[in-house]
Amino acid sequence: MEYSRKQKQLDLKKWVDSEKENHDTCGKYDYCASCDKSLKYPCAHAYETYSASKKATKTTTKKKTTTCKRTTKKTTTAC
Repeated sequence: MEYSRKQKQLDLKKWVDSEKENHDTCGKYDYCASCDKSLKYPCAHAYETYSASKKATKTTTKKKTTTCKRTTKKTTTAC
């Protein structure tokens, strides 16, 4: 990830959202929980950490699939 580019994107989003909401939205996003303001690109690093943890959660969670069949006099359909 190019941190400077991602930081600029996130800063722009924060600025637009802050203007819409009439207050600073810094710290209001899901990825802000991983923020370390001592870093050069804090939002970009927090976003990367958040995205990685979200991907890890998706890969460890398996979807359960169920198949059922309805039988009528003429047809059988799966739902």
